[in-house]
Amino acid sequence: MKTIFFRYMTTFLIIMSITLALLSMMMAARVSHYAASQQEQALMNAADFSEKTLRYMYELTGAMPSDRDAGENETLLLTTKILNEYARTSSAAVLIVSPEGKLLIGTQGWDDFSVSGNFSLSTLYAYKNGCTYDSLGGAFSDIRLNYVKSMELGANTFFIVLTSPRSYAEGIMTHMYGSILIAVLWMLAASLAAVYLISDKLTAPLRSMQSAANALARGDFSVRVPVSGSSEIVELATAFNSMAEALQNNENKTAGFISDISHDLRTPLTSISGFIDGMLNGSISPEKYTYYLSVVAEETRRLTRLVHSLLEITRM
Repeated sequence: MKTIFFRYMTTFLIIMSITLALLSMMMAARVSHYAASQQEQALMNAADFSEKTLRYMYELTGAMPSDRDAGENETLLLTTKILNEYARTSSAAVLIVSPEGKLLIGTQGWDDFSVSGNFSLSTLYAYKNGCTYDSLGGAFSDIRLNYVKSMELGANTFFIVLTSPRSYAEGIMTHMYGSILIAVLWMLAASLAAVYLISDKLTAPLRSMQSAANALARGDFSVRVPVSGSSEIVELATAFNSMAEALQNNENKTAGFISDISHDLRTPLTSISGFIDGMLNGSISPEKYTYYLSVVAEETRRLTRLVHSLLEITRM
């Protein structure tokens, strides 16, 4: 049989589980959006830094390398070194693309995901100043988070491509989801403890009444329950104590009634027994039998009336 305490616990646990599940989904959605926006902002910041670096080098030397293989070009080497260091700290690859769509500068590791080093100009213009999750028109071998920024140097338009692996974003999300899950489990444990304490407090008066009811069933009419708690519990406890008081009064009246009946029954029985014993042992002479038998008959009728009255009372 399911107790009220069990029902309280089950109901509260279901409500808390549903609430925490909805809260977790909302938090996960917001965290996912926040993480994506933060990563996109990081790529934008990296693009701005790369643009400033390239402009500085352009203003310093007055020339822009047109071939990424020009290893003797000091501008190219220094620019690549700076961008490599920045890419290492930002977990994103920096690619500088020529106006013809040819890769000029690529930070370390670019050839692990780049297919050919050539980019579609239509794709670069279409994705300009925006973040996308794709292979950038087939230029990359896998799906990545990309940000494309155009840059005017002299009369030419160059492109800065910032790209981050999808696994990096998924790793961040996995870590965040793990943190959310741990927080939810702690909240669920705390809620369960709170529900247990609340349910135990709510059902304590009922358990006290159950114990008192068992005592009443055993015949202990002096038992009472404390009158405390919410208004409903106070009313129930008051009604229970009133019932116990009434039962105790009835028990006292019944005991008094039985005592009185016992006395009233004992008197005629004593008379009948005494007269019959006297006639049997010869202490009453035969000539007095008629008198004493009439007394016995009268006491018998009296006894009959008492028994009849007792039966009438028991039927009430």
